[in-house]
Amino acid sequence: LVLLLVAANLLLFAWMALVGDDRPRLQAVAIAPRSAPLPPEAPPPLPPCSTLGPFDNEVAAESMQRQLEAAGWGVARREIRQQVADGYWVYVAGLTSAADQGRVLRALRRTGIQDAFAMPEDPEFRVSVGIFSEQPRAEDRARRVRVLKLDAQVTERMRDATVTSTLDWQAAWAGTGTAGWDTDLPAYELGESVATRKAIQKALDATYDQLPGLISGSADLTGSNGTGLARTTAFTADDPAGRYLHYGIREHAMGSALVGMARHGGTLPISGTFFVFADYMRPPIRLAALSNAKCCFVFTHDSVGVGEDGPTHQPVEHLATLRAMPNLHVIRPADGNETIHAWADVVRHDGPSVLVLSRQNIRVTTDGSAVERGAGIVTDSGDAPRVVLVGTGSEVEVCVDAAAALNERGIAARAVSLPSWDRFAEQDRSFRDEILPPGVPVVSVEAATTFGWERYADATIGIDRFGASAPGELVLDKLGINVEHVVQRALDVIS
Repeated sequence: LVLLLVAANLLLFAWMALVGDDRPRLQAVAIAPRSAPLPPEAPPPLPPCSTLGPFDNEVAAESMQRQLEAAGWGVARREIRQQVADGYWVYVAGLTSAADQGRVLRALRRTGIQDAFAMPEDPEFRVSVGIFSEQPRAEDRARRVRVLKLDAQVTERMRDATVTSTLDWQAAWAGTGTAGWDTDLPAYELGESVATRKAIQKALDATYDQLPGLISGSADLTGSNGTGLARTTAFTADDPAGRYLHYGIREHAMGSALVGMARHGGTLPISGTFFVFADYMRPPIRLAALSNAKCCFVFTHDSVGVGEDGPTHQPVEHLATLRAMPNLHVIRPADGNETIHAWADVVRHDGPSVLVLSRQNIRVTTDGSAVERGAGIVTDSGDAPRVVLVGTGSEVEVCVDAAAALNERGIAARAVSLPSWDRFAEQDRSFRDEILPPGVPVVSVEAATTFGWERYADATIGIDRFGASAPGELVLDKLGINVEHVVQRALDVIS
């Protein structure tokens, strides 16, 4: 089977080599007089230049490199990923006049390079520096060569590059924010009511300007999953500066695009859709975890609280399956404040993350700090607890209310938010024992399958069946996600 797969891949590469394709390629050949500086890693200014190419494959570019070097040109090979529009391109530095360009053309004709690579007889030169856009110049797809034209406006901006643009560049390639990006994060007052899918929108808008690599998108209704970016436009062929992608109903393709952008670098890509559709995205999510791609999958409508859409749209087993995936950072925040902190945690995390967010409004009960170490105490009686109620997402509010009811009965109860299992598992034993004291019974509450909770809880309240079509609050109540049920289970486990 392995040999068959290898053979199939070799045939695919051979076919692509014959018919060509339009995928971006990353390497470039830079051809310049020996005195000209090499292209920098950071944004230009580069020396004024004219461009030729690109070539479809590395062999053609290397051949031109050898020919031009033999003709007396200094040749340097560098990756310039941010400037390559397509294929292997060539730039000749220092050309500021038609006479200079003619000199280069004569050199090309002497070496026979034009004929060898099907370059046009009189290729178009344009003296400038900047981001390249392509203009097809040959019909032979297998050996096509394109002349890259330069955008004069972009050129001017890059020549006038400031310190700010350099810092933005470095932040984008690091997949993080500029200095102080997290200093003005919004916060919610205790008692406010907000759906966590709405809170993520607030977090994105608050950090947009300081996250130059951020690019978002959705495979569903943007307004439903909160991944819209208020201060940008949609990315299109006519508006490539847009930082929002309308993927259409293509969850698998969206996830794959996220991994590709993340592994290429220079972006911090995020996506949004309903949690139940994570099933369509499982291969790219797994690939993100395998390759440690820094991206964020935002999933909303996270439980039977979805309501009338019914069992087909009510995730039950999905949370457990993502928690089981190695190297995947999964966060299900309790309220608006934990959602804001979860977004900051995504930006700081060096790898793939998943945010699991609610459709329905949730009362704000936390300060958000539990996200940093995976868990935190939300309320405590002040005495040594006789029972710990631990929840995630919208069920933390249920735990808080149930703990208050137990405290009124004289039973010391603690409410804990555990938004990230993987982050909590990374903490030292003393911290975990501080949150969940040994010997104190624990009751878990989560509107999802109870699978896996046995590692933390002595008694579990969850949904080990498919949901039902009814208003979300009614479904949650009928399936046992309510204060009365939690109080009774706590009394049972204490006794």
